[in-house]
Amino acid sequence: MPGGDRNRAKPSRRSGVFVELPCGRHASGYGHYNVLSSAYRPTPIRNSGGALRPFCGGLTAPGRCDGEVVGMGLQDPLWFARLAAVPGISYATPAELDVTKLRRRNASPEISRYPDLPPTLWWGDTTESPASAHVLADSRKATTARVLRNLAEVLELPGEPADYHFAIQGVVSQMRSRGGEGPHVFAELERLCWLDLQLIQACPEVVIYDHPEDGQQYAHVTAFKTLLDLYLTEGALGDAARVLPIAERFRQGDTPATEKARTRMAALAAEDSTR
Repeated sequence: MPGGDRNRAKPSRRSGVFVELPCGRHASGYGHYNVLSSAYRPTPIRNSGGALRPFCGGLTAPGRCDGEVVGMGLQDPLWFARLAAVPGISYATPAELDVTKLRRRNASPEISRYPDLPPTLWWGDTTESPASAHVLADSRKATTARVLRNLAEVLELPGEPADYHFAIQGVVSQMRSRGGEGPHVFAELERLCWLDLQLIQACPEVVIYDHPEDGQQYAHVTAFKTLLDLYLTEGALGDAARVLPIAERFRQGDTPATEKARTRMAALAAEDSTR
């Protein structure tokens, strides 16, 4: 993790917690820093030995996102029974998916609080949500159909908004290299990218992390470049124009992909003005 101990000295919801268990064991829950995406990803904590957790607040109800940026303070983590339960998300369960076969789809977490540290959701003996735990460990060897089915299952399980974001973004990154399989891959890429943009607009805090020197920063979101690459290749400049204001809101409006889109749109506008 860049910054070493400086990051640990200032924990946030993205950098995890350090929990002292009554039996004397310790569980380190510091997250890891993804150099490629500049995003903090929580490292699951497991409660070895089944010891009770301190300051357990009991079951917590599903939360809600209000579209406003939430600071990385000591607020309770948000969780939802499924992606479609997040306000502002338009998502339908695939008709062929039998959600009744999904284990832990009705799970609810407990919330643990410890002085001066962020509250933590516990799903049984781990901080890893059912949604996060269901993600394929290695999707590179799986077929595209299997990757998409697994993601559909993940999105039907309880988790935090960040769990859904990382799951979608991981599949988008994987699918980018599978375009040779046919046009259906590009259609799925477009669908998933817009789904992820819905999510980060509904819950912006999922792509915010605390930098030890620069304060709050926005993590890289793969969906922006993926959509712009798709639309610019197809010449769909109107669709590309829909992406730009969202990218600017999340401080990703100054990239080679966005600059290329603006240049193409400016050239088209200049051409139209001379006609």
